[in-house]
Amino acid sequence: MCPLGAAVRHITGHAFHFFTSSCGFIVQAELNVFLVFVSSLITMETDCLLPCQIQLGSDPLIHWYQVSAGDLLVHSYYHNKDQLGKQNQNFKNRTSLILDQISTGNASLLLKEVNIQDEGRYKCYTSTSTGYKESFINLQTEAPVSDIRIHQDGNRITCSSEGIYPQPELTWSTEPPSNTTLNETTRIQKTEDQLYNISSSLTGPDGPDLIYSCSIRTRRNQKTETFIKPGEKTGEQLLINMTLDTEMNHLNGNTGSDSKQGSTKQGNKNKSITEEPGEMDPLETPS
Repeated sequence: MCPLGAAVRHITGHAFHFFTSSCGFIVQAELNVFLVFVSSLITMETDCLLPCQIQLGSDPLIHWYQVSAGDLLVHSYYHNKDQLGKQNQNFKNRTSLILDQISTGNASLLLKEVNIQDEGRYKCYTSTSTGYKESFINLQTEAPVSDIRIHQDGNRITCSSEGIYPQPELTWSTEPPSNTTLNETTRIQKTEDQLYNISSSLTGPDGPDLIYSCSIRTRRNQKTETFIKPGEKTGEQLLINMTLDTEMNHLNGNTGSDSKQGSTKQGNKNKSITEEPGEMDPLETPS
């Protein structure tokens, strides 16, 4: 339960009680009419329960609408059973009430497999023999940043991610901070499913080893990926390791006419280099 604080205002001569809390904003009016504003953040493709209460009494009636999309009928219940003949097709086979709890005042709606189109404002209208009530629910959806790909192609480093909602932001940083201006190009694409793909390329002059960080964030989610760009010193170390490994292969008799292989070592990473027949080894000079 959320702690409530109360205040009283007068509107057009009628007394309205305003209750506020960290859980939402509740407005209680006369004649047993209730307006409830709450927010709910839902990750896409999951199920969510939209809260609603119905007054105790006989002949319960429940209507759920998506009012932000033009009063689409989401779910109806009356005559003691679901009434889905006029249900909007966007919600077909995705909604249900907790039927055995309606008699105890629970009119909450279970919405399955939430998608982008489900985002918006919902109205829950309920009535019984003792009165009626309206509740408004603001539903937000999110497809969080789940994976970031970062790679280097020549002097260009590219960072990208796909299937994000809402529209993300991307930022670059380096460690240590770079004194040289880095040229950044960012592209955002919106898919047919209303999701966002984002890609950013960064170019700059060669220099000492740098750690590049790419951060992609939405209003509630952020993910960061790092990339180490090798400089001249690292390249010299790769050359030395390659030469030594190649010489050891010759001493051990591991030579062949089909191809020549060596390995480079950097930290804890091993990389295999293969030269196809007829090609000059990039680390050798022609005689």
